[in-house]
Amino acid sequence: MPLTPGTRLGSYEVIALIGEGGMGQVYRARDSRLGRDVAIKTLPAALVADDDRRRRFVQEAKAASALNHPNILTIYEVGDADGVSFLATELIDGRTLRARLGSGRLALKEALDLAMQASAGLSAAHAAGIVHRDIKPENVMVRHDGYLKILDFGLAKLTETAPAEDADAATTMAVKTSPGVVMGTARYMSPEQARGLPVDARSDIFSLGAVMYEMLAGRPAFDGETANHVVVSVLEHEPPPLSELVPDTPPELERIVSKALAKDVDERYQTTRDLAVDLKRLKQRLEIDTDRARSISTPPQGVVPATTRARGRRIWIAVALGTVVLAAGVAFGLSRWRTPQSAPALRFDQMTVTKLTNAGTATSTAISPDGRYVVYVANENGQRSLWIRQVATGSSVQIAPPSNAAFSGVTFSPDGNFLYYTKAEAGALPSVYQTPVLGGPSQKILENVAGPVSFAPDGRQMAFRRATGSAANIMVANADGTGAHEIARVPAPDFLSDQSWSPDGAVIAVAHQSLAGGYHGSVFFVPASGGAREPMAHRVWYAVRAVRWLSPTRLAVIAADRDHFPDAYQVWIVSYPDGAVTRLTNDVNNHATLGTTADGQSVVTIETETASTLWVSHVGDPGRGEQVTTGMTKRDGYGGLSWTRDGKLISSDGRANGGLWLFDAGGAAGRPLVVTNGLTNDPSACGDGAHVVFASDRNGAPHIWRADADGSNVRQITDSAGGETQSACSPDGRWVVYLQVTDRFILKRVAIDGRDPIELTHGPNDRDAAISPDGRWIAYRAAGNAGTSGERIIVMPSSGGAPSKTFDVPPDARFGNETSGSGLSWTADGAALTYIRTANGVDNLWIQPVSGGSPRPLTPFPSGRIFAHAWSRDGRLALARGSTASDVVLITLGKNRQ
Repeated sequence: MPLTPGTRLGSYEVIALIGEGGMGQVYRARDSRLGRDVAIKTLPAALVADDDRRRRFVQEAKAASALNHPNILTIYEVGDADGVSFLATELIDGRTLRARLGSGRLALKEALDLAMQASAGLSAAHAAGIVHRDIKPENVMVRHDGYLKILDFGLAKLTETAPAEDADAATTMAVKTSPGVVMGTARYMSPEQARGLPVDARSDIFSLGAVMYEMLAGRPAFDGETANHVVVSVLEHEPPPLSELVPDTPPELERIVSKALAKDVDERYQTTRDLAVDLKRLKQRLEIDTDRARSISTPPQGVVPATTRARGRRIWIAVALGTVVLAAGVAFGLSRWRTPQSAPALRFDQMTVTKLTNAGTATSTAISPDGRYVVYVANENGQRSLWIRQVATGSSVQIAPPSNAAFSGVTFSPDGNFLYYTKAEAGALPSVYQTPVLGGPSQKILENVAGPVSFAPDGRQMAFRRATGSAANIMVANADGTGAHEIARVPAPDFLSDQSWSPDGAVIAVAHQSLAGGYHGSVFFVPASGGAREPMAHRVWYAVRAVRWLSPTRLAVIAADRDHFPDAYQVWIVSYPDGAVTRLTNDVNNHATLGTTADGQSVVTIETETASTLWVSHVGDPGRGEQVTTGMTKRDGYGGLSWTRDGKLISSDGRANGGLWLFDAGGAAGRPLVVTNGLTNDPSACGDGAHVVFASDRNGAPHIWRADADGSNVRQITDSAGGETQSACSPDGRWVVYLQVTDRFILKRVAIDGRDPIELTHGPNDRDAAISPDGRWIAYRAAGNAGTSGERIIVMPSSGGAPSKTFDVPPDARFGNETSGSGLSWTADGAALTYIRTANGVDNLWIQPVSGGSPRPLTPFPSGRIFAHAWSRDGRLALARGSTASDVVLITLGKNRQ
């Protein structure tokens, strides 16, 4: 029974209950002897009823109370009063690590600091001959000032059953007979502890390794539906590499965690002191790199030099600890452009991230110049609406009701009084509308506009994009839509994805996507009055989505790193005009659209998280399927699917360092098939069972690779300058079709050994090739006929030549996603083609008979997304199905005050 306020336990007076769990209640109490507040932990009577168990607990707790270390909770007293057994300890002003993890994975700096403190505390305990036995996030407290405290030394002993000849052997019985106790700790048990073998300090090291993994990855190293499943995972399975979940994990840190989690005790760290030393050395090495970056970016006497990023350096160092490189105060090379002034250095170690929406439906966002309001587009079941949210209070108001119209960009006026949004009704070109910020009638002011507009600082003019058949243009018009004129253009098939007017009014930054020399994205600058454009120095990405100015010398860019194309679109900070780049976000999610405040201290973006699992249908009934994975890679099949000749599934998660996985279609656990250090997608098992081909940028640029069926003998088979992707292997295993990226998208064919490549199509936008089961035909997606906006499916002989069939496809058809082209597939009998269509936010497969006729729906799914699909030889359908959640995230930057 809980104690009531005012209850006295010896010299302690209970003030309030502050927590409870399986090991008893915790109270704030007042020590009348010393006049201080303490924590009182009462112990359940059932756990102390056995005299021998209680004696062993008291003995160990007293030994722990003798420890004097800043990272170990101080025990003041072990006592009894009125039939209540209790511990009196110091009172911690903070929260458990478990509560901290409830907010998501920790930043690298914080995780490393806490791991060092925990290892130091355990090292002191182990030196005193005390083993904790139950290290887990619930037994670690973090004070508000960052200090870590390890709790509950001795309580693990209390959970053991009656004494056996070997006291530690009772742990096995606890796993079997006390699931309520073990479920909270089995994830962190060492293998020897789970087996009931004798444990020593190395068991605590394993548990700490599991905690470190969870801090960094944001998920447990070992998990399962029941305690037994968890124990099996601890004993038999290796957790996914940290670099797979958090791509920028330092290799040395991954080595340290892996060594701490070694299942063989002899391969593990032998002492916690050794672990602590390695962590300290890593921290010192990172601090040295950070000091170097700071020394470069902190100029003498106000001069800010340019800098470039060494190709191999981990950018997370600058994100977590460093200071962004300041833009050089030099002219851009055109005398009419004003020389930008240096802005205060940003403090990324003071950056905060706040999630502003939770519905998962946001598609576009902007923030008001004063940072008080955020506007966003919500897409629910294909109905789009416009909302405004007050940042301080969290209240939201709908300012445009749900409709079928497509919203493609939102912008605040510089004075914050009006909102501008782009909307396209069905069959019409998008137009820009103006509405008061707090709601009111909307007014159309400009037609044929792609994406959000960008205003000059005085609000009298705006820049926007407009596409024609032969070029993409940057236009400038008056704020009322009059006087539109072109100031820059790029010829097709290049295109522009965003633009932003600088705060000083001098230049407009433009996001440019080019196909010349290989698909790549960049930023260029054009004078606001028109004239020659200048490219951004140094940096080329795989793709650029958005660009917004933070100050006259700094802009934010959403882009996919060239080195991880297109793993995840991240937010970067770019110095102007020298082009020095620092990565702002560092996660496995995609980011889309940008908004910035007038002072450059806040950024809003849409953050999209994807989850995918594999499903396999029954022969002849594609709508009735069974889930065969539980999200082992979190994005199973997102990067492509393929059936092997013997009925297994090859899957890619479409993520850098993800590699290829092999799954038993009956539901058995998957295993890595091909391990790479780059993005690997579009797997295709050759029909002869000898090889698997795939696209990978493992050597820096995307190319097609071949491996033996068991994943060995990996070799590159294409090597064009622009790169290649979207591979498909023939049924006889002798040749491969792929997409080559040059100044256009074309399909090519090459022998399985890389010889004799030939061009099959001429572009400019041919992709998503699928080979018929008999190898005679290739189906692919092509741009619409001249004068139309639709796309077509074309069927042609596999040796090349004129098309034999052409099918128009509806505008809501989808042929894959950013990392996979496996959205078009032949049925097992070769009589039809299948592709994805989206209606009201739900994906389903549609089937197009090759003999002709209208397409018809194939699957009846009421919800969810389809990321990839593939047909087996016997007519089973494999699907990568899941969901995407997109929400508005506010990033607040700190700055050095000058």
